[in-house]
Amino acid sequence: MVRREKSIRFVLLFCVFLFILVFFTKVHPIVISTTDDYFGFANHRQVLPTWRGSEPIRVFGAVFLPLVSQVMSLFYRVFGGNLFDYLTFGWALCVAGAMTGLTAVLYCLFRKAGVSPLLACVGLVFFLLMHFWIFKKQGQDGNTYMLHSVYACTYFIYVIPNLLNAILVLWLHSDKDLHDLFKPGKYLKKSLFVFAAYFCIHSNIWAGAILASYLGMRLITDIISGIRTKVPFGKWIHSNSTILLLILMWLVSQVFEMNGQRAAGIGQSALGGLSGVLKTAMDTFGKVNLRYIFFCGIIVVGGMIAFFARRDKGTLSGIGKLFFALVLFIVYFLLSCSKLQQYNEYVVRPDVFYGAFFFGSLIVLLCLFELMRRFPIGKLVLPLALLFVLVDCNSMGKAYQDSVVNKLGETAETHSRINQDILLQMQQAEADGLKEAKIYVPAYNHPENWPYATYATEQISKGFYKLGAMKEEIYIELVPDPEKNKEFGLDVP
Repeated sequence: MVRREKSIRFVLLFCVFLFILVFFTKVHPIVISTTDDYFGFANHRQVLPTWRGSEPIRVFGAVFLPLVSQVMSLFYRVFGGNLFDYLTFGWALCVAGAMTGLTAVLYCLFRKAGVSPLLACVGLVFFLLMHFWIFKKQGQDGNTYMLHSVYACTYFIYVIPNLLNAILVLWLHSDKDLHDLFKPGKYLKKSLFVFAAYFCIHSNIWAGAILASYLGMRLITDIISGIRTKVPFGKWIHSNSTILLLILMWLVSQVFEMNGQRAAGIGQSALGGLSGVLKTAMDTFGKVNLRYIFFCGIIVVGGMIAFFARRDKGTLSGIGKLFFALVLFIVYFLLSCSKLQQYNEYVVRPDVFYGAFFFGSLIVLLCLFELMRRFPIGKLVLPLALLFVLVDCNSMGKAYQDSVVNKLGETAETHSRINQDILLQMQQAEADGLKEAKIYVPAYNHPENWPYATYATEQISKGFYKLGAMKEEIYIELVPDPEKNKEFGLDVP
């Protein structure tokens, strides 16, 4: 039985990994599509937050995006071919690995909770489908989904840190060895956890808030529990040392962020305020698939009734704690967004409010398992229910948004062609012995020609040199050219 379960688990996780990998390499590839991507794809920073920097705590993306890019560029140097295909594969590999890791930890958590292997697999499939089921047809660009982001670099700034923070929450929740850092033994595991937590917190404020919300919930509930049971203060500190250390780490990151360059002008900016954020949030909630809301609502209501009928105080307490963490995340999310001038750009983004989806999904899954425990005959309809969800994830026409900026009708393939054309122009200039060259790019109706901004010359040149696509750096000038629009089938501004 153990061997069979391991085989089933391996097949399921491999299918999850393969699906995400294919989705982000072939269906909606992650490709360079903006100047921000060129700024980040090869230029790294130190692993410490920068005091009064422009992005003080965005350490994870600034370290691992160029690191992964440089690793993938080795295959380009050895085997040749298209550099951007290697980059897309490496970036998609990271998203697939993070999502597979999250499903693997979820499976272990379900099994520890007494869920059968088959039902645990059903729960994982449902969890994965929920990422693509939650929204339904928002426009001609296709549905958004919980793993969607706007640029290649933001997959390392938002999406991957979201998944890693969720993994740490589940890891800390299920592994008691991690709760006390000073208890002898398990030092390798504890050091790996602290290492991962450091980069997860220092990724962006909303991804770090996933872990921080859980930690805040644990701290408050542990304080109440300690008071009730009259635990000595020293012993309480000792047994909660991991939580206290991580909360301190998170608070320090918030101090760095509040003193960053982007936060410096908040007091003088024309803020939309909390009312504007709430309105935008409600508009976003109004775009959620109604069948998703109905289906998940029925599961939660039915599961809660079953819990109360069984009077399972332990499980009810666990769900209550998850709901508390969900509330903490939502409060932080709304308040932080209310301090941004461009809050409308963030409130609607699934890679920003992923924490609310994560905690909510855990509650739904726990209620589903309780319903199946209370009414085993319900397992008969699970395959049909999963098929219903799978079919409803799809849409007529274009199902999902591209993982790229789309201003003039570009596709991921179009951006790949533009990037390859930029590189070929630079390589030709280098072959001609030029130290300076004009590089022609599509023209956009933007003062700086965003998304291929004319000020990105140094970053592009250094980036290609760093990845081995150029033998030496050359000075380039980006020139918007309407002829390039015609070449790539784009509208001329």
